[in-house]
Amino acid sequence: MDMPTILLLIRGESHKQDKIKIHNTTGDIQWFQKNMQALLTHLIEPLEKTFQVRIFADLRAAENDEINTTTVLENIFKKRLLVCRAQQHHFGINTLASLVGTWDGLTHEMRKRDCKTDPLGCYLVHADMLLKRKGLADWPKDKVCFPWYTNVHVNGAIERRVNDVIFYVPKQCFQHFRSLLPVSYTHLRAHETVLDL
Repeated sequence: MDMPTILLLIRGESHKQDKIKIHNTTGDIQWFQKNMQALLTHLIEPLEKTFQVRIFADLRAAENDEINTTTVLENIFKKRLLVCRAQQHHFGINTLASLVGTWDGLTHEMRKRDCKTDPLGCYLVHADMLLKRKGLADWPKDKVCFPWYTNVHVNGAIERRVNDVIFYVPKQCFQHFRSLLPVSYTHLRAHETVLDL
């Protein structure tokens, strides 16, 4: 009997090595390799004790480096990687448009592949995030999970904001999640490239 499937959607900038709100894809690809290896070690391999993991990637790569971005993913994730879209241009006019486009691309690929088994859910992960320890694989699989609030330094003050660098959406919430994106995403703010979980 096949194990149930969990999707992993990697999005963002493969060569990003800078602070929030600065879109800079000129960083060394070794940072991306390190982030992806940590993702394999701290999330994917623990998930694979119970689930099959299938990976979709939707990434902005450095100029003329789309092939290296794809190669890193193929070398680290091997047969788990189903689709990698890497291009040097932004996927939308803002973060919301990018997330909506990525989500719609994922659902399109699932329909196109006529998935025999519906996934239990999907983790969405920023490519420039470095996981430092295990634990995310233990999140409940029947509800939306965010690491929610965190502190952000803005103009010398500390603000509490929602962290959207990694979250999980169960299959039964896919349509609801998509319909709420245009309404609610303005309140979400990605802020750190290192998540110490």
